[in-house]
Amino acid sequence: MAVHTIKGVKLNLGPQQFDDMELLEQLGEIQDGNPLVFPKVMLRLAGGSKAKRDEIYDALRNKDGRVSIEAAQEFFMKAMQAVAPKSPSSQD
Repeated sequence: MAVHTIKGVKLNLGPQQFDDMELLEQLGEIQDGNPLVFPKVMLRLAGGSKAKRDEIYDALRNKDGRVSIEAAQEFFMKAMQAVAPKSPSSQD
């Protein structure tokens, strides 16, 4: 694991975090059209820490105080790219 800073939030990230059947299942549910699972994905990214998840959300808040789904998705993608910078999905 290594510390990565994304949008000012420090996260301990490593490939093992994404080698997780429950995460894969949650991502599959999102792919199947259930976006309501995404907050659980963000909590998993935060290592199960609600305080860290809240720190992520605070970093993503817009001027109206909301955390957009788009901002959260972008954060998640940046986290994945930080762990696997040479993966096909990070070559955008």
